[in-house]
Amino acid sequence: MTASRRSNGFTLIEVLVALVIMAVSLAALFNVFSTALRNTTAAESHALATTHAQTILARIGVEQPLTEGEISGRIDEKFSWRIDMHPLSVEDRSDANRIFVRPFRVAVTINWVDGLAERSVALETLRLAHGPE
Repeated sequence: MTASRRSNGFTLIEVLVALVIMAVSLAALFNVFSTALRNTTAAESHALATTHAQTILARIGVEQPLTEGEISGRIDEKFSWRIDMHPLSVEDRSDANRIFVRPFRVAVTINWVDGLAERSVALETLRLAHGPE
């Protein structure tokens, strides 16, 4: 009769071990899912910031004139932007090789806060402005 009692159910130790294994497994799964969600959100913010930087960069020289200096502003409550435009020097200034455009180095930086960290995306290009220096 004692042998049949032992095989009728689980002991308290077996149930506790099973619960501990299940709790550890669920904690690990929760950690994996929360990390994946955090990385997805960070990648989404980075992609959106890059799109904003490309849009702002495309407007420079078309809607925004090429002028030396820095301009900044906000896109929304999350993203802010800064444009740095500086003319590049051209070495050969002889009259025979006089150029009638001015090359500018244009850099667009998008900043945002992601959790406790400040993030940024920067794009840079060269643009040509009309007229001699």
